[in-house]
Amino acid sequence: MAATAAGVLKLNFFKFALYAFIPIVLWNSFWTAVFYWFGGELLKHVNVLIVVCGILIYFMLAKSIKKQSDIPVNVP
Repeated sequence: MAATAAGVLKLNFFKFALYAFIPIVLWNSFWTAVFYWFGGELLKHVNVLIVVCGILIYFMLAKSIKKQSDIPVNVP
């Protein structure tokens, strides 16, 4: 999405690369630190994490499907 917006706005590539690089480094550093410090504990509870993620995905998909079914379809 950001690349599309940068293209539409005709943003300079090097400026876009700089603006994209900073959040990428922060995001990856955050997750590296989380799994470095809590990785062992997370692995002990991997089954619970899978179930929780599955439930969250189910509710997100159910909400998305419900929104799509609420859209009226004009059939001639």
